[in-house]
Amino acid sequence: MIWHLLQISDVLDIEFGAALTERVPLLAWEPERTLLPRLRQAAATAVRQITDPPLQVRSFPLLRGYARFPWSAIARTGTTVSAHLLRQTPDPGNSPLICTVPYFAPVAERWPGPVIYWLTDRIESYGGANALAVRRLDDRMCRAATLVCPNSRRLAKYLTQDANCPPSKVRIVPNATRASNLLPSPPHAPSDLPNDIADLKRPIAGVIGNLAGNMDWLFLERLLQLTPELRWVFVGPTTMAIGDPVHSATRERVSQMPNARFTGMKPYGALAGYARALDVAVLPYRRNEPTYSGSSTRFYEHLAACRPMIATRAASKSCSTKSRCFVSSTVRIRPPMPSPACKRSVSMTAWPTYAGRRAKTVRGRHERRSWSRNSSRYGATTQPIAIRMWPGRNKRSATMLFYEYAGGQTCCKPCS
Repeated sequence: MIWHLLQISDVLDIEFGAALTERVPLLAWEPERTLLPRLRQAAATAVRQITDPPLQVRSFPLLRGYARFPWSAIARTGTTVSAHLLRQTPDPGNSPLICTVPYFAPVAERWPGPVIYWLTDRIESYGGANALAVRRLDDRMCRAATLVCPNSRRLAKYLTQDANCPPSKVRIVPNATRASNLLPSPPHAPSDLPNDIADLKRPIAGVIGNLAGNMDWLFLERLLQLTPELRWVFVGPTTMAIGDPVHSATRERVSQMPNARFTGMKPYGALAGYARALDVAVLPYRRNEPTYSGSSTRFYEHLAACRPMIATRAASKSCSTKSRCFVSSTVRIRPPMPSPACKRSVSMTAWPTYAGRRAKTVRGRHERRSWSRNSSRYGATTQPIAIRMWPGRNKRSATMLFYEYAGGQTCCKPCS
């Protein structure tokens, strides 16, 4: 029996694949884009070794633009890709196939063994995606799959209501962080700054992750303008294009601001060092899909680092008001320059310290969100986890900002 992970496309897939290899024999696959995939079938499979985390990734030929019409009609993805994988599978009937995107529905339909659909994003909401075509592929994938594993309740609801997925097949598996990122006990101060930002003066606010279109760059620009006394560190790639021209131009302006430092992309293993060194972590999400349906990986990274978090509100009609809250820190949020044009303009003037009284409880629940645990428990169910930021008692304090994770949903209602 050999497990197949189709396909490896980002850090999320690599982390999950590496955790899975500790438990089962696994072949992880990434596409080799080509104009002649059938001619590449006979070529030797290229193998790439990833060192952090340790994972071997094999390539398979895939037609460029295979997911878009008219190439999708002539790509024969199901035939070519399944044949390539089956040649390296001695016992196909007992070898599970994990598909990470709906575009491999033709492969899943032809696979002789069990199929797991592990969906970590609402791809039909992507800019440029054909929403109707993606929903049809999600429908086909759900029918072919033995088990369907979305990473949030909202994504599960989309699959059952819009993609006709039988609820009996659905098992929610939220995103996670490395078990090694969990600290033995919560620190009461940030750690030392990494070398490339060691020259910055505190306090430091940080944004870690893919610095792309799911972030509210207009909000960030306003925050940086109102907080000249802070140093803002942005850790992550800026190579992904932003479809919204306004936010795209704003990202460029933010990168040129005097109190901003963009470090560029860092190895995943190095991110924990940045997260632990921040005075406060900021999760500036935009209020749209696919953010609503996702399971924020950076939330788990910051939770493991035990640093205070502040996030923009992301409204959700399906938000539950019965979630339990874990208070991690206290921060006073006060608008020094009230501006009718920007109701969300805030300045953080009193910096928080970690409230250790809840640390043990938070850590206990967070331990169930490591990649190693997820790889061994496909039946993991979501547990409401919240980080809540309380304003000071001053009457001028701005509205409370908090981030609530409740089964993958980002909510705007205060939890009781």
